[in-house]
Formats: sequence, structure tokens, C-alpha cells
Amino acid sequence: MLIIRNNFIIFTILIFFLTTICYAEVIELEDKDAWASAVGDFTTIDFTGFPLWTVITDQYADQGVLFTDGDDIIYIDEFLFLNDSYGLTGSIDDGPIIVEFDDPQYWVAVDYPGVIAFELFKDDVHVYSSIWFSGHIGDFAGLISTDSFDKVVIHDPLNESVSIDDLYFGGYVPGAGSGVLLVFSSLFWRKRRRE
Repeated sequence: MLIIRNNFIIFTILIFFLTTICYAEVIELEDKDAWASAVGDFTTIDFTGFPLWTVITDQYADQGVLFTDGDDIIYIDEFLFLNDSYGLTGSIDDGPIIVEFDDPQYWVAVDYPGVIAFELFKDDVHVYSSIWFSGHIGDFAGLISTDSFDKVVIHDPLNESVSIDDLYFGGYVPGAGSGVLLVFSSLFWRKRRRE
């Protein structure tokens, strides 16, 4: 009985360490409901409440978010930003939107018009590049990662000018890798089951 118990404890510890040090796997989703269902809790930044052309930098610091490139501006357009007419544009110099988080995140998503891509960083080390999400006004792009990240560069790979309607993020998971691994396994299991 003691040998079985010790083996179980060793096996559990080994699985915990393996799932927390493995290279990040990322799922890319274009279905907002599927993304929201997979991640559970998340924070939303909708960029409302600011006048047109407001430069956004530390206005969301109380939520643990900084926009660090210093040229992201509020743009108001009811046809471009379908959720609430407010959005963020990295347009002063036609650059990307750079988001830095105080705490590690495991998922990020945006509603957006046009073409968009994500670059994920952890401690200023590039850890992931997404596909090019291309669509129409009001489209959605979301990532779920097995490894944490603390910076996201959101850009339009075709011309470097990007706009987002709303930003979604979150992902503190106790036992980090093991918790997210359960989310991934349930997503893959459902996919295999349907085929």
C-alpha cells in the first residue's frame, strides 16, 4: 500500500512539472462563443468613456494592463466598431497595439475589423506568432495558451495599421500547466468525437 501511494505521489509531481515546463501549445479560435466557453472567466476592455483621439497608455492600469507603445488612440465609429462604436487604433504612426500585463495571462482575444495577428511574449522573449486572422467588420480572433505570456503585440501583417473593438484577456489557473491542459484535452476530445 505504501509503495503504491508513493508512486502515485511521484507520478503526480512529475505530471505537474512536465505540464508546467513544456513548450506552449496555442489554440486559435474565430468563434467567440467557443472561445468564451473554453476559457470561462475573462476581463473585457471596451474602450468606452474616452473622447475621440484620446491616447491610451495607463488608463487601464487598475486592471493590470498597459498600452506601452504610446500611440494607440480612441476612435469612434458605429460602422467600424459594432459592439459599442468605440475602439482602439494604433494609428498615429500606423503601428501595432502593444499590450503589457502585470500578471501572467493564458488567453487573449479581440473583436476587430480587417486583418489581424498576435505575437505573444513572456519576459520579453517571443513565444508565439498566430495565423493571420482575416475577415470583416465585427469579426473575432482568440488565443488560448498552455503557457503564460505577459505581452501581446496585435498587428495587421499587411500594412501595420490595426484597430480593435474590444479586448478580452485572462487566465490565472492554479497549477498553471495542468489546469490549462485539461481545457485543451476537452477541446481536442470534442473535436475527435464529432469527426
